[in-house]
Amino acid sequence: MPTLSHKIQQIQTILDDFKAQDIAIIEVPDAGFEVRCVIVATATSAVHGKSMAKHLKSEARVNKLDFLGIEGEDGGNWALVDLDDVVVHIMTADMRQYYQLEDLWGNINNKSDLKASLSDAQSS
Repeated sequence: MPTLSHKIQQIQTILDDFKAQDIAIIEVPDAGFEVRCVIVATATSAVHGKSMAKHLKSEARVNKLDFLGIEGEDGGNWALVDLDDVVVHIMTADMRQYYQLEDLWGNINNKSDLKASLSDAQSS
C-alpha cells in the first residue's frame, strides 16, 4: 500500500501524462472521514475529461490504488474519481470556474471550519 504522498505523486503523473491542465492538490484536514486529499484538474473539453477519467480509472487499477468508483464520466464536463483517501475532480474550465472547488476546500484550515462549511453547503 503506497503512502499518501506517493499515491498523490502517482495520480499527478497519470494526470500530467494525459495532458491535464492546472492540477491543484489540496490537503484536507482530518475531519473524521476518509478523504485526505482533493485533486482538481482541468480538461480541455468534455471528450478530454471523459477520456481522462477513464484513463485514471484504468491506471489506478494497474497501480493498485484503491479505486472505489467514478461519477460523471459519461458527460465529461465534471467527473469525480474516488480513490478512497484521495478524490479527483476532472472538470472543464467552465465548470471549474463556476464551482471553484479550490476555494471550498482550500480555505478550510481546521476541523471546525470544515464542519461549518459542509453544514452551510447542505443547508443552501
